Amino acid sequence: FPRPILCFHLCSADPARRTMPASLPGGRSASLLALSLTALLLCSLVTPTSGAAFAIDLGTEWFKVALVKPGVPMEVVLNRESKRKTHTMVAFKDGDRLFGEDAASALTRVPETSYAHLLDLAGKPFDHPDVARHAASFPVRLERDPVRDTVLLRAGASDDSPTYSVEQLLGMILSLARRQTESMAGGLVRDVVIVIPPHFSPAARQSILDAAAVADLNVLSLLNANVAVGLQLALIRKFNATPEHHLLYDLGAGGTTASVISFSAANATSKDSGKRLVTAVRITGVASDTHISGHALDLRMRDLLADAFSKQKGVKSNPRLSPRAMAKLLKEATRVRQVLSANTETVARIESLLDNVDLYVKVSRDQFEDAVKDLYGRVMGPADEAMRMAGVGRDEIASVILFGGVSRTPGIQAIIREGVGRYE
Repeated sequence: FPRPILCFHLCSADPARRTMPASLPGGRSASLLALSLTALLLCSLVTPTSGAAFAIDLGTEWFKVALVKPGVPMEVVLNRESKRKTHTMVAFKDGDRLFGEDAASALTRVPETSYAHLLDLAGKPFDHPDVARHAASFPVRLERDPVRDTVLLRAGASDDSPTYSVEQLLGMILSLARRQTESMAGGLVRDVVIVIPPHFSPAARQSILDAAAVADLNVLSLLNANVAVGLQLALIRKFNATPEHHLLYDLGAGGTTASVISFSAANATSKDSGKRLVTAVRITGVASDTHISGHALDLRMRDLLADAFSKQKGVKSNPRLSPRAMAKLLKEATRVRQVLSANTETVARIESLLDNVDLYVKVSRDQFEDAVKDLYGRVMGPADEAMRMAGVGRDEIASVILFGGVSRTPGIQAIIREGVGRYE
């Protein structure tokens, strides 16, 4: 394989963009591909005497882990349910701390003390709009940290209930990932590479480092997933001296990021191998939009289902006033949206949602797309901004590479196909 060279051309004068890391793809195959490459990079750090290391793809809804140890280039770490991905959640119920599937189940039973989408709060001041959006999405108690002016989450209805910082809760999740890894490795593992969302500010990145310190982890790097995907392309394709531009479009649960990456063949000289041909990888444009995300689409579907339920015979109460009912609706909304990615219509069902009345309503893809028209209008925004930063036109894009689980949505794909003309 040609040896890739990383050449960062960050074109913005905005400090937040100059230090913008990226997440691994949210789609299963793309995410594992990038996670595999992360583990491959870790191989250079692991020697027979240095012990094991691991990589965490820390997503808004899920995290995945890969282990690297002497003699084993990469091994995907399975959780207690023998699955490759685990919910990025923690919940408190009856004095117990719950993770993974248990935490996801608790979300519909004790939504006030179940904490999901914590990455939305990482490094954010209490008055940040994302904090207000989180409070509107989940019925948890958010309070202002009097010292840091960040977010505290109170684990109970009483004012005497303990509070946790975002870093403490994320540290619990990273500790779970470490325990899963050590169970497979058969020994202590502290060195880690963490992949985080692309729109993270320096404060959010520091929040992840603080969470890793809570979990007693030694962070080797916070990885940019755009680099990981770009390196993978550099390994499997050959390029000419003329730069070839590709658009990476990542639509995940927490937001959307578009990146323009250029590839070209170049000569390089080293003491070991002399002069040889290598592939140069340059990220020339990056743009993000946290308003268009899988979670935002799920909230629109949740509202659609709530309105439909309110119109059903026998409903006496407003489901929006019941945290448990809204948590159940959000869970079903996510399932229905995913089903509509492959079908034109489906049925939403929830037993005894409220007032001992079941939810049973047919939902079509057209209904859903009508409810998210304004969000669909933002789909091409990050792509256009990334191409503007890179100084390339749509006709200069060789291909569009979609990743992130929400990019499977037919309406999203249709907009990108029309906007750019091609995707992979």
